[in-house]
Amino acid sequence: MQTLADQIAHYGGFRPAARALGVPESTLRRRFRNQKTPPKPLPTHAFVPTADLMPEPYIGVHGIKSADRSDPTKVKRFILTSAQNNCQVHAGLLKNLEALATHVAGEIKVSFTLYDKTGYRGILRDQAPSPRAHDIWWDKAVLPYVTNEHTLLHRRLAFCGELDLLATMRNPLAGFDSYAGRTSLIIPHNTFAMRCVPGRRHQMPKELYTTGSLTQPNFIQRRSGQLAHFHHILGALLVEVDHDKCWYVHHLNADKNGDFMWLDCRVSNGRVSPAHQDNVKALVVGDVHNEKLSHPVAEVSLFSATSPLRALKPATVILHDLIDFTSRNHHNIDDPLFRQTPAALHVTIASEMMKARTFLNDLRKHMVGPIVIVQSNHDLALRRWVQRTDWRTDPVNAEFYLRLAVIAVSRLKDGCKCNLLKEAIDMSGRIEGLVRWLDTDESYEVAGIECGMHGDIGPNGSKGSPKNLSRLGFKTFTAHTHTPSIVDGCYTVGVLGRLDMDYNKGPSSWMHAHGIIYANGKRAFIQIKNGKWRA
Repeated sequence: MQTLADQIAHYGGFRPAARALGVPESTLRRRFRNQKTPPKPLPTHAFVPTADLMPEPYIGVHGIKSADRSDPTKVKRFILTSAQNNCQVHAGLLKNLEALATHVAGEIKVSFTLYDKTGYRGILRDQAPSPRAHDIWWDKAVLPYVTNEHTLLHRRLAFCGELDLLATMRNPLAGFDSYAGRTSLIIPHNTFAMRCVPGRRHQMPKELYTTGSLTQPNFIQRRSGQLAHFHHILGALLVEVDHDKCWYVHHLNADKNGDFMWLDCRVSNGRVSPAHQDNVKALVVGDVHNEKLSHPVAEVSLFSATSPLRALKPATVILHDLIDFTSRNHHNIDDPLFRQTPAALHVTIASEMMKARTFLNDLRKHMVGPIVIVQSNHDLALRRWVQRTDWRTDPVNAEFYLRLAVIAVSRLKDGCKCNLLKEAIDMSGRIEGLVRWLDTDESYEVAGIECGMHGDIGPNGSKGSPKNLSRLGFKTFTAHTHTPSIVDGCYTVGVLGRLDMDYNKGPSSWMHAHGIIYANGKRAFIQIKNGKWRA
């Protein structure tokens, strides 16, 4: 027996079929629209979720589930990711995540994301499901790990399994600044995005993350689908919740085989093994601001026996805003009241340069590879001071000014570039070991990542920001904002200096955070909280 579709095809369209069958064309079209299409057979590796796996959306305190934190003295670890409908799980990545979960005694949680024109979870929860519900399925491999509910991993950190974000969203964190109050959020989505929401000055900022995906990309090949395919990340987040009530989020960014790095470990082919010595190509340190350095954070980050510098042995250390230039900083140089404070009256620029040299020499003691210093806006404040200051009005720094000005003029007359910060620090004494000083716009690439941009200058000389730098056609690791973030291919580190530098006012998103670049070109953050960088 011919179906209606077969008859329409046989006669060559709706109009000739209507004539041949003796019915109005509008009637034939209506019957064709209303006919029930038998559901497509499910792939053998797929399942359609039952209602209990698709809970109601989180509203207020309804539907909140707490992860097991019964033993407050024990570190809890969670591996969080997402799975898109009608996509196969990446078998290699799942195998590696399971291996890591066993290695760290962690728990894997996977939340669903839907990519379908009519695909909201309601069609699977309704008493009378949509006829299309059978066409929406997930890979059976995720079934043991499904978590589609609001789960508290810590009293101030939640995995938002109840959220259903379209896989093609270009800015998946938009609108969630105040969602769930001050609780930091991890949101299932097939990209890596991260930003901080400003908090009170005595509080840590609220952190927002997306998880990456466990499933292979499968998108309609039109504009939004093609962009989503390009930005699709195979990966997950490893969250460590410490017994001292802090948490640390680590990005697990997998390659095409599902292999990934985690700090000093390599996870490949279902095995966790110590990484090679050159596993970490670079440690990108948050803005230093040496005169306003947070010494406890610097100790944890760089100088202690358990610091990431010692544990990960990066081939290169990259520094931004080496000096704050406090005594003649552009933030306060025109403030007559500041000029009467001890910092302006008694602290000389020569002593600030000597402290910067001491910092670099102390850092050199703990590493073998080069230190790379990116020319940054606070470093350039020294140049502005030489350009604009009348030495006769600054007697405490007059001799230093004149010596530095002579060096600058001599270099420029010889046709050489002159990095005034380098010259000023060299005047205070010798720096041990290899230090490379970058000029403005000088490229420095590590494993395919551009690291020579501070982040203060954007495209065509505009004011720089992670958003406009993310539009460049290459990946970057920048600084400047003191706020860690991920915007597409632009990663931005936080700060090594104090969170209160006197000139920053109001609610703050600043955070002590550094970046690492693995040998395979993948990137991650290191957060410093409560005197630790990992649980």
